[in-house]
Amino acid sequence: MQIRLIQTLDAAQMIELNRALDTETDFMLMEPGERTTSLEQQVSRINAITASDTETCSLPKMIAIWWGSLLSRRE
Repeated sequence: MQIRLIQTLDAAQMIELNRALDTETDFMLMEPGERTTSLEQQVSRINAITASDTETCSLPKMIAIWWGSLLSRRE
């Protein structure tokens, strides 16, 4: 398994991952079809995370498939 910090080139994959999670679990805040995040919005969010001193997002990858993300924030 490979774990690395998120990059802007991950934006499209993160959108797909979140949409898949919306359909596969009852624990997300959005129902399937409610998520309307555009590629530009996701890139902007990733840029904000990578520029932040208090946030980070790590991505675990196994056999070329992203398995999730871990967003952490410190006060």
